[in-house]
Amino acid sequence: MGERMIIVGGGVSGLTAGIFAQINGYETTIFEKNKVPGGLCTGWQRQGYTVDGCIHWLLGTQPDSVFFRAWQAVGVDLTDAHPFEMFYQLEDGDTRLVWHSNLERLEDEFLTHAPEDAARMKRLLADARTFATLDLPIEQPRDLVRWKDSLQELWSLRSFVRPMRKYQGQTVEEYCSRFQNTWLRRLLTRFIPGEYSMLTLLATLAALHTGDIGFPKGGSLQVASDMAAKYEALGGQLHLGQPVAKILIEGQQAVGVQLCDGTKVSADIVVAGVDAHHLFRQLLGDAHTPAASERNFRHLDTFTSCQVSFGVDADLANEPHTVYLRLPKPVNLAGLENKNMNFRHYCYDTDLQPPGKSLVVSTIFADYDHWAALAQNPAAYKTAKEQLALLTQEQLEKRFPQVSGHIEMVDVATPLTYQRYTNLWRGSYMGWTIGPKEEPVQLPWQHPDLSGLYMVGQWFDSMAGLPGSMLSGRYLIQRLCHRDNRAFAVIPGAVPS
Repeated sequence: MGERMIIVGGGVSGLTAGIFAQINGYETTIFEKNKVPGGLCTGWQRQGYTVDGCIHWLLGTQPDSVFFRAWQAVGVDLTDAHPFEMFYQLEDGDTRLVWHSNLERLEDEFLTHAPEDAARMKRLLADARTFATLDLPIEQPRDLVRWKDSLQELWSLRSFVRPMRKYQGQTVEEYCSRFQNTWLRRLLTRFIPGEYSMLTLLATLAALHTGDIGFPKGGSLQVASDMAAKYEALGGQLHLGQPVAKILIEGQQAVGVQLCDGTKVSADIVVAGVDAHHLFRQLLGDAHTPAASERNFRHLDTFTSCQVSFGVDADLANEPHTVYLRLPKPVNLAGLENKNMNFRHYCYDTDLQPPGKSLVVSTIFADYDHWAALAQNPAAYKTAKEQLALLTQEQLEKRFPQVSGHIEMVDVATPLTYQRYTNLWRGSYMGWTIGPKEEPVQLPWQHPDLSGLYMVGQWFDSMAGLPGSMLSGRYLIQRLCHRDNRAFAVIPGAVPS
């Protein structure tokens, strides 16, 4: 075997790094603080229901897509993923506006409800159709692409240059504010933060149209379980319930880790697949924070939320799986004023609720400082969670009166829940909020001052969410193979052409 590698954190990025490291001849051990693998890609059992704590939808569910193959390479088979013919339904009283995945149906919907915006809307959807034909070059990180291959890629992407230039530098909020129809603006800005790049919205429209967005059967727990099973089948050592207390440094070299029980484990390479703040402030003792990361902590925004989940003894399978409700008047929820509320049921996945029953979840943007202050008084914190659940239940029963008197499980997760479970800084489960107007952000994959220390995960990759975390783990091992003059393989004994 090759160099000994310790991976701190058994989330998606850590498991991916471990899988490809094992395939490519590195001897790896993963230490995960929790008793189940997956990190933030997780769920929990409540009274016969499986609450999914991570995935709302996942990119890579179309069998001929590049992301489908990328997930398949780490043991996740999305063949049985549930497709979304309708992404969600926006409601205000008796008015309904549906986000259809198919762009032709979506265009008909828009023309019916917002004929005054027909010209701009048609241009947007035409550009989305162009993006739908794009195969993103994700097989390797950009710094490893040879110049000849880079030229070929640029030539193959020539038809995307015009729409890229049109939307680059614009936020979702800026672009959508030009629509005259209020409903159209609301529909397109409900699920992506307004400060995100317009290219994110365009890419989502395209992926929905091709069927490359869906929900994996079994949800987050199954995704994590499948990845962990592949890692261990390749000979990797996965230690659950074994939190790391610190990364051991000798001189300017990472030489291993010390577990919380005092055990020291040496290694040639240490890979941190954990929250960036936890890594630099805790595991490295606040002594080795790179200047670029320090700037990120000071200047880049993050966001977080609360998740309120209900187990309902009623079948909602015939209802839209996701609805966004316009509230009659703003309501203070989770420390922020909210004008909308969303509900998502999982009746399409029989693994997550008992037969004939429904798991319903509401995700509510939250103020971390509000919840952190409440947590100083356990009684006040508990009361605030109960009040949030009651307010959310009130809206749930108004929209779905058939659930009244049939709610048998209530679960509330706050930003502090996420922080406690995965050490997330300020409960920020989506990493940095990097808008199109931000200066280029340096996201380091190797520590600039400490040799042998590498970082993976969405805090160190420009693509947020599970796909970005997965790719960051893959890219690290590709870079290490390049450094060590090894031909990178995606399956044991095979070298891709």
